[in-house]
Amino acid sequence: MGRIWLVSVALAMTVTSSDAFLVNPTTKASVLSHNMAGDANQPMDYKTLDRRLEILERSSAESLAGFYEPSLKSFAVRPGSERFSVTSTLFALESFRHDIFAQEAELDLNKKTSGSTDKIILRDVLDATLRSDWNDEDLFQVPLLIHVLLTMDPERILFRDMDDTTTEKVKSLIQALLSARPLRRSGQVQSLSDYLLFLCAQAMTTLHDSTDFMLEEQEEGGQDREPTGIGRLPQKALPEDASSELSLGLYRCVEVSYNELCRQLAYRSSGDRNNFDVMRLAYSLLTYVTTANTLSGSAGIQLVAGEGPVTGSVVGPPNAFLVREGLRSFFEEQNDDGLWDKGQPIYKSFRRTGRNVGNAFVFATDTVGSLLK
Repeated sequence: MGRIWLVSVALAMTVTSSDAFLVNPTTKASVLSHNMAGDANQPMDYKTLDRRLEILERSSAESLAGFYEPSLKSFAVRPGSERFSVTSTLFALESFRHDIFAQEAELDLNKKTSGSTDKIILRDVLDATLRSDWNDEDLFQVPLLIHVLLTMDPERILFRDMDDTTTEKVKSLIQALLSARPLRRSGQVQSLSDYLLFLCAQAMTTLHDSTDFMLEEQEEGGQDREPTGIGRLPQKALPEDASSELSLGLYRCVEVSYNELCRQLAYRSSGDRNNFDVMRLAYSLLTYVTTANTLSGSAGIQLVAGEGPVTGSVVGPPNAFLVREGLRSFFEEQNDDGLWDKGQPIYKSFRRTGRNVGNAFVFATDTVGSLLK
């Protein structure tokens, strides 16, 4: 699993259209990275693939560290950047969870910078990321921030003794996520792309799952701790009704993604290539599996006290037949060059500057990495 993740994340951060390293499992056709030994025009077997992954694994830590800007405590898109790069730093932080980066980073969150050190201090980077100038209207950054920060800091060390400014920033972050839930009344035309809906669903799942675990731990630890809410975050850093809003958001994610997954499979089965979108298929599948697994076995939503769960609100485990068919369909859509059609753009609107065709769509390596996990 670590190897799969390593390839998908490392390539998603550094690959360009002419610098890919992908393999079609049917034809074994490949487009090889020019910084790895081998002839890009020759098919390769899986032993060759494994050897090249070993090369990537050995070099990834040092390569990724080369993007780090010590003065900013940020991973920059371009070396020498003077601006904190929120998104690049979040993707880089995810990679530092793996042991291969132990030589490059101090992973103990109880340790801050003290004296001179050649290592990247994870605590410092997380602190800087939380306090950076992120945009709570950017629903690419918002769910990534929540998912990465809470995953990297299971003990919530960053969130102890927050000042008022940081507390309000965290509250606005959680509110932005909960407000981004899909809406039943919007039907097939949700305001966010299926990719952004998946990122939001993933962050909601992280909040939900850590809440269940941490609440049990808090009960065992006694009553001398500050009261916490969803995600074990301080109550003062949470919007009003955050718990119920989170539950509703997850239920809506299950419902909308299930409908879209079935719709995309029906388009493909009927031969409707005008409406079929392979990326919408992939990310509706991811959202459905992620949220259904989280809610499976829960009691459902009770809108009126004492009346029990609303009919249809009890969620079962993901439908294995749909999941299998979704995966099969996605990989059958892989092109001979190892890539997929670009599909739905990340953002439905391009009113903001800085968006162009080169960064408007999801990298295939990102999609494959998420599906394989």
